[in-house]
Amino acid sequence: MVVYGGDWCTRDVRGAYGVGLWKHIRKGWGVFNRYVQLQLSVGSRIKFWGDVWCGNRALQELYPSLFQIAREKDATVSEIMEIAGGQILWNINFTKEAHDWEISSFADFYGFLYSIRPNRQQEDVMWWTLTGKGTFSVCSFYKALTQVPNTQYPWRKIWRHKALPKFLSLYGLLLWERFLPLII
Repeated sequence: MVVYGGDWCTRDVRGAYGVGLWKHIRKGWGVFNRYVQLQLSVGSRIKFWGDVWCGNRALQELYPSLFQIAREKDATVSEIMEIAGGQILWNINFTKEAHDWEISSFADFYGFLYSIRPNRQQEDVMWWTLTGKGTFSVCSFYKALTQVPNTQYPWRKIWRHKALPKFLSLYGLLLWERFLPLII
């Protein structure tokens, strides 16, 4: 999020942008962003191709071939979406016409776009996916960050060796003490 101006910024930090505390906070955006979903309303705060606002992935990931030939790669949704007579129109400019073999991807793309219904009653919203209400909580973020990956205890490494039973017992005990904090 951008501190000044009350707006948000969904780009990753690259280079020498910002100073001090806020630069360090912005570097954590990639981790934070995994648990945020952008909900479309007006579209003035959401990047059309780069932000995750319709589904689980950004449009540039869903339709990479169309993203490559798009003219406005950094446009917001409001710059591309027009509303005329209660109908939503998508005004996307490409650098070339569609070839015969590309028509199905264009049809899928536009079919996907025209299935989206923005909520025009409010501003664009960042929805926190880890809580039911969509509001951020430190507790939910902490739990997500501290989740232990599913580690399998290495039974085969212990019991398949042709070593003395006393050594295997000691080895198993040492491994158990090492992995016990990860399991709990």
